[in-house]
Amino acid sequence: MSARRVFDIGAGEPFLRCLALGLLADAGDDVLSLADHLVLLPTRRACRGLQDAFLEISGDRALVLPRIAPLGDIDEDDGTLAAFPEAGIGPAPDLPPAVTPVRRHVLLTRLILDEADRHGFVAGPEQAASLARSLAAFLDEVQIEQKGFDGLHALVPDIFAEHWQRTLDILSVVTEAWPRALAEAGEMDPIDRRNALVAALIGRWNSAPPAGHVTAAGSTGSIPATRALLVAVAGLPRGRVVLSGLDHFLDEQAWTALDETHGQFHLARLLSALDMTRADVRPWPHSVRPGSRARQRLVSEALRPAETTGAWTGFRLDLDEALQGVRRIDAPGLREESDSIALVLRHALETPGKTATLRS
Repeated sequence: MSARRVFDIGAGEPFLRCLALGLLADAGDDVLSLADHLVLLPTRRACRGLQDAFLEISGDRALVLPRIAPLGDIDEDDGTLAAFPEAGIGPAPDLPPAVTPVRRHVLLTRLILDEADRHGFVAGPEQAASLARSLAAFLDEVQIEQKGFDGLHALVPDIFAEHWQRTLDILSVVTEAWPRALAEAGEMDPIDRRNALVAALIGRWNSAPPAGHVTAAGSTGSIPATRALLVAVAGLPRGRVVLSGLDHFLDEQAWTALDETHGQFHLARLLSALDMTRADVRPWPHSVRPGSRARQRLVSEALRPAETTGAWTGFRLDLDEALQGVRRIDAPGLREESDSIALVLRHALETPGKTATLRS
């Protein structure tokens, strides 16, 4: 059994409400002790949702909320990781400011136009601006995955050499010209800056763990920097990671066959980084309304990797229990379908205490 504290709030449960109940249970009668908690959530919206959950649960009771910070969000203006100031661990490291999206787009467009004079791969400013947007997205993807450009020349066989060389001419903007432009301006790409901030935060916590509780919840660790931070949190003396909807039903053959298209893939990769198995993950002890195990198993089997569907042989499930409360609407056309959805959502909005989610 791993010494790391990793929990799971099951699928079908109100995640933020369950999390708030657990944190309140930790505080007990001493509501002021919540001030010693830092809660890291995936987005700013989730942070607001947790605040609302605390207020709903507490009612008229006075309450000091924990510090709540978004784990994955970057301030659009300066690329600051919110966890630094809100974690109470002092200022962020001295790094160059992040280039703003608009400024980056303009600078990349200028660089492309400069390179076009030598290589002739754009027809004018409009095409250069469109290409700049694509190169910015490419930069973000490479930096999110914490990769480099060293292997670009070896990606394509020699049969495509001429065409690939033209592509490399375009990519030279981000591999050569762009780093020089950033260095001259004294700025950083936002993703690069966030990666540096996360690495600094991990280093600081490894050398001097925070005295209070740190809970990272709701993230799958799909971004390498975030995954590394979750591993660091799980290793803190008073740290814990809370997952959402981990599939405990899939057999090991199917679990190891998961690919990037499966909803559990990033959770599997996170557990691997944590050096844990699903058996090491404990259920969150503060459930609100545990979801139907039969329905969870039905969803698990329906999403089973294609190469392991042979395991369906002999599979038995109580469909009446799994589909209890599920209604099916057969609409003759798109208009009737959209009208039905709108009516269902409106009914939920007009019913006190009821919520609804639309997923396509």
